Amino acid sequence: MMIQTIRFCIWFVFVCVAFCVRHSDCIQRRNNTFIYGTRNNTATRKPRFSMSLNSTEDNLLKRNKTFLTDVRSYTSGRRPRITILQLMSPLSTADNCQTSSGLIGSCLSAQDCMKRGGRGVETCAWGLGVCCVYMSSCDSTSSANLTYFTSPGYPNSWSSSSGVCTFTMRPRLFSRICQLRLDFEEFYITGPSAGMCSTDLLAVSGQDLNNIVPVICGINTGQHMYLQVGSSTGPFRITITTSGESEERKWKIRVTQIPCGSNALAPAHCLQYFTGAVGQIQSFNYGNIKSIEENTYFLKMNYAICIRKEASMCGATFTSEGDFNVNVWNSTINCSNDYLSFGTSRKCGKIRKEDLQAIKLANTGPMIVTFVSDDKHTTSSIASDSGFNFKYTQFACSSGM
Repeated sequence: MMIQTIRFCIWFVFVCVAFCVRHSDCIQRRNNTFIYGTRNNTATRKPRFSMSLNSTEDNLLKRNKTFLTDVRSYTSGRRPRITILQLMSPLSTADNCQTSSGLIGSCLSAQDCMKRGGRGVETCAWGLGVCCVYMSSCDSTSSANLTYFTSPGYPNSWSSSSGVCTFTMRPRLFSRICQLRLDFEEFYITGPSAGMCSTDLLAVSGQDLNNIVPVICGINTGQHMYLQVGSSTGPFRITITTSGESEERKWKIRVTQIPCGSNALAPAHCLQYFTGAVGQIQSFNYGNIKSIEENTYFLKMNYAICIRKEASMCGATFTSEGDFNVNVWNSTINCSNDYLSFGTSRKCGKIRKEDLQAIKLANTGPMIVTFVSDDKHTTSSIASDSGFNFKYTQFACSSGM
């Protein structure tokens, strides 16, 4: 008798909520935005009832420590359809999920995931939904908020002798995207020759005209970059061109669309943007030990690495995590060719890790580190210009500037 009573109560509540959704405005459609680290405050009205649990989103953000996206579907002006999964699960169909292998997706019904071209990896929402992950490879197109672009046959290596692999990202309908973030979760292609990516290379296109994004190659696992796309209608393309056989060629790049007004936006024209009181910055292709010739930074670089000042912090101390080799044989007092600048202070030359003193950057504005390289390596420096690798630790204002 008690079980029947409980079932009746659950059924009665469900009917009442469904009636309320259909015939009144007591449940409003949530704002179709991303969720990035903090709650988005751009909604014009605050809903009187939320279809997901705030604590669930907060726990996901704490566990992931990366960019989580809301892969909601946009409707054409009609009232959104409310499903049992949305009403009965701890995660609505718009909630983000993370698989045991670290992949980020959206908690959807299996049917919706299939319709949207995703792949259900694991269950979520008490087993009522699937963690829908979007995976793409060569000659594919995606408009999902977050998509993984992988090499053919990933995680196996791709040893094609030559070819062009292009991934296209189209902006979401009815949304204004200002930036794309590329996270190189795994990236191995042939490295540079004399500082130039002449065998394999990655290039991007479709971004704002005044956003110059460098061509890269080699080993860049753990690196990231931001693309400015606010004044471009897209589509945005990532193209990897290969030449010659390689048994170590593979990549997995997480591509995230960031809407205008999001708290996750990087400062304009920062190729890299770091948050957190402690972090690490290094030149692209740093630590490529495949060959001496490939273990160099790239020529024709000029980009900004920006670091967000955390609350109550006034600056950062940089300590070297490896040997510093920038413009080894042509270093001058004012470092006019290749250099790494911390604010207005430039650093170049060949300095062993144990001999490099800590560098302190403190100012009233943003913390920006700039790397510049000219268009040539001297013959003797090719095997020495390996780049830079620093750990930064922010210090509190009370400790002095």
